[in-house]
Amino acid sequence: MTNTTTSLSGRLHLALTRVTPAATLAVLAGDSDSAVREAVARHPSTPAATLAQLAEDRPVVVRRLVADHPSTTADTLALLATDREEIVRVAAARS
Repeated sequence: MTNTTTSLSGRLHLALTRVTPAATLAVLAGDSDSAVREAVARHPSTPAATLAQLAEDRPVVVRRLVADHPSTTADTLALLATDREEIVRVAAARS
């Protein structure tokens, strides 16, 4: 799967489908569309390494979702605890 051969709606569908493999979620985490990256950050099976990548994403909503994700590691939460946005810092502190 590449971003150039799959439509935005197809990539969103993959990111929202519970049976999407972790390797596919990792690819989608690098998508050019923030809605796809947001969906990956919400996905219950997103691996910790992919969440760590998304913890540095530009949109605040993606970083906040990573802070709330149950698979986010302590190291990633520590990074998010120093985020420039208060909403992300608060979410990291709660997790």
